[in-house]
Amino acid sequence: MRSLVFVLVPCCSVLAFAKPPVFSNLPVPEARAEAEAAGKLFILKATADWCLPCKKMDETTFVDPGVVGFIESSAVLAEFDVDEDPAMARKQRILAMPTMIAFSGGEEVGRAMGYRDAAGFLEWAGALRDGGAGMEEPTAFEKIGLGEEDEIRAKLMAAGGYVRDGEYDEATEAFVWLWDNMLGVGPAYTGVRVSFMASDMQRLARLHGPARTRFEALRDGLADRLETNPRATHDWLVLSERVLGDRAGVLAWVDGTIERERGAETLRAHLDVIEDALIDDGRYAQLGRLITDPIDHLSVSFMIFDDEVYPDRADRQIRTAIRSAREQSLVDSCGVAFAAMLAADRSDDAERVASELFERLPTEQAASGLRRAARRADALSPEIERRVEGLLADATGN
Repeated sequence: MRSLVFVLVPCCSVLAFAKPPVFSNLPVPEARAEAEAAGKLFILKATADWCLPCKKMDETTFVDPGVVGFIESSAVLAEFDVDEDPAMARKQRILAMPTMIAFSGGEEVGRAMGYRDAAGFLEWAGALRDGGAGMEEPTAFEKIGLGEEDEIRAKLMAAGGYVRDGEYDEATEAFVWLWDNMLGVGPAYTGVRVSFMASDMQRLARLHGPARTRFEALRDGLADRLETNPRATHDWLVLSERVLGDRAGVLAWVDGTIERERGAETLRAHLDVIEDALIDDGRYAQLGRLITDPIDHLSVSFMIFDDEVYPDRADRQIRTAIRSAREQSLVDSCGVAFAAMLAADRSDDAERVASELFERLPTEQAASGLRRAARRADALSPEIERRVEGLLADATGN
């Protein structure tokens, strides 16, 4: 299926909460210099706009009178957003949010990760002020109480930052590690691995030859298991199609597989990866024979379109743009399925696709999308045009 435009909306909204007054308004380097000049602790908080524990500390810990009094007398407190300043996040070795790092005399003397209430913060910071030991700098995830999922999230964030900053060798190592390890944490990462992360890897492969070589090695290492291991086959296809852009290799695999016993079943199992290759090569009839039920095949497209959730701060213009993108995405997805059904001589299923589309979007835009797709598949006839017009008329009551 063609890549869909996803509008990511948080599962729960976070009310905007202004930075507590106890935080310095100076840039981080100046705030640190101020603390050193005054002989105070410098406490740097790593945060992110989406970090709920960070917001919770702002709402509770950093407005607590005891904490405010401690900061005013003994420390300078500053913060930075890891997404806005990924270079600083890497420099400070930030693995999770919130992280608080304490400096004295220009040297790091302790760090604390995770939410801390006022009492917990004062216990930690007070010990540092009095010359006690803070939490030791982490050397491995398991030594700092982070779970495996925290490790994956930290690696993903770091890999993206490396690409943005042109640190391509570091990005390559991070993506190779993620590819080899993230599914060991849990199947929930499957979607991220084959979509967003694969797209980032493709971009890196285009920018950096050594990265492409490493990703090719990942792919080629799976070649001897293609006929026996479905997971290895899927990984080989994702690396070929979505990371390396080896369309010829994917189509050659399709041609070889369809000739084998139960070959069609194997292709159906990996249709999510090979569909774009079939479409771009004009193989609508083959795609139509592989899709078992076009309505089930389009279920994700229907779900995205039917979802009327918008970002909390979206104004009318943004909502209109999002709605327009959803409509076009639905028309494109249904157009491909419609054309594939026609090319495979499944006209009844083609009508089912058109009816489902018109039920949600009874417009000439939708009808034109179906006609264009059928024309690309060389499956548009006067009879099909009449049926499309008739189904649209039925949907609109005209």
